Amino acid sequence: MAANVSIVLAHGAWADGSSWARVITALKAEGVNASAAPLPLTSVADDAAALNRSWSKNDPFFLPVEAFRRDNPGAYVRFFNTGQFALETHAPEIAGAMREFLARGPG
Repeated sequence: MAANVSIVLAHGAWADGSSWARVITALKAEGVNASAAPLPLTSVADDAAALNRSWSKNDPFFLPVEAFRRDNPGAYVRFFNTGQFALETHAPEIAGAMREFLARGPG
């Protein structure tokens, strides 16, 4: 298999991440960075957020956020437990965080 390949597997509603154990073992034997996302199964949004967190560990496009936070310890970085449609599902919470940030003022 190609080098630097990462795979995140997601389980269905009647299973958990352990259902992928043999597949993960086989993929790792081929040199693939494989893992199973720990989905909470509490809601689609919670599952999507958990999948995104698992995926981001191996996705270089997510890493700059952590690098930015490390290089700018005073930066205000906030993550929300949302799925793809954050504003549709969590607008009041996100708006509140924006108001809180703006009320802090420069500095």
